[in-house]
Amino acid sequence: MTLHLVTERYFRKPTCGMSAQDSNFAAISVVAELYQTVNDSDTAYENAVRQLSENAQEKTGSGKLAFEENEPNVKTGEKTSERKSMFVVVLAQMRTGSSIVGQLFNQNRDFFYFFEPLYPVNLVAEINGMSRDERDEAILHTLYNMSRCQFSQTFANIMRQWGGKRENRLLAPYCSHSGPCSDVSPRLLHDLCLPHKNRIAIKTIRADIRHLRSLVDEFSIDVRIIHLVRDPRGTTNSRLHYELKNVDSSGGKRTKKSVPASDAQSYQVFRKLVRRNVPNYCRWMERNLLTAKEWSSWLQGRYTLVRYEDFTSAPISMTREIYSFLGLDLPYLVESFIHDATKPMSETNDDRGLFYQRKNSAITASKWRTILSPAQVNEIEEICGKAMDLAGYSTLTKADDLRNFTIPLLKPRKDINIP
Repeated sequence: MTLHLVTERYFRKPTCGMSAQDSNFAAISVVAELYQTVNDSDTAYENAVRQLSENAQEKTGSGKLAFEENEPNVKTGEKTSERKSMFVVVLAQMRTGSSIVGQLFNQNRDFFYFFEPLYPVNLVAEINGMSRDERDEAILHTLYNMSRCQFSQTFANIMRQWGGKRENRLLAPYCSHSGPCSDVSPRLLHDLCLPHKNRIAIKTIRADIRHLRSLVDEFSIDVRIIHLVRDPRGTTNSRLHYELKNVDSSGGKRTKKSVPASDAQSYQVFRKLVRRNVPNYCRWMERNLLTAKEWSSWLQGRYTLVRYEDFTSAPISMTREIYSFLGLDLPYLVESFIHDATKPMSETNDDRGLFYQRKNSAITASKWRTILSPAQVNEIEEICGKAMDLAGYSTLTKADDLRNFTIPLLKPRKDINIP
């Protein structure tokens, strides 16, 4: 089934009394609400956002999906197909610290940064029941179009409804704290992106390294991959903490006045995580680490592995290393932001909630050792042993080692046989 037919299967006919465009938008709005989830997001730093031009006018797009092979929906007189960009991809999964690493580019005025641009693809793929090949093609075309600063009307419609758009520094001024961003259009996205066409960065939890190869081989795009991983024991503890923050003692949605979840509910949430989330994360981690380990020629100079624990232990140093990998100077504004965002909250007396980055990042990275039980840790290690070994995470030799912080569970980076 072609992508065109897949698209038509969902965006079929307008409801009575509605235009096709309005019908599509209404359908997307309803489905977006149903499928909307809180991803590894952080607070939008609106105080640091530059004031942009106020004359960006919405222009009707083609109505096609961003990943379709279509004509450019914005006419500028410039041959966008001839443009080449450095396309930086922070490749990660939920609860790996991807949002703070994404901010290395969101806070850089030379970059156009987009938070989770594959969310619309994931949504439409879920609705249409796309095959793996169809979804891969959709991902490729979305990323290719983004590298050319091209966005479809459907892409813009979906992003209007999703909270992730407020994580983009350049889009934040056009969005209120809640509700849709009515000003988000293909024209606006294009106009925000175009001045940064040689510096585009994304953060995504919805792709593999293999999705990026065609951008290099077929389109000669200068792709740079920052592969971010985190100890599966840490990601599991973080997911567990997040899930329990939203559950009360009755199993319903937690409010300020409700009683926190019980130990029994905590156990059930953990069981759910090890049935699905933990295996999925570790398969993704293993799959991509093995791809990098093979060290195909197309990855040379394009790939670097960043462990969350290394970043949190020395955030400024790792930020400089990441920028060195890209061949770029580290702007003062980015360095200042990382310093403020990763220092202990006790220094700032600032509590912004679960997803805010301003916390003692080094302590956060190893907090799982004080919370998870030896049995829970052992179960995660059994599922994720190969992935952990590839990334340089040591398993427990005995249960008593869990709380003994003099025993390191992170191997030196030089001992990892991955570039």
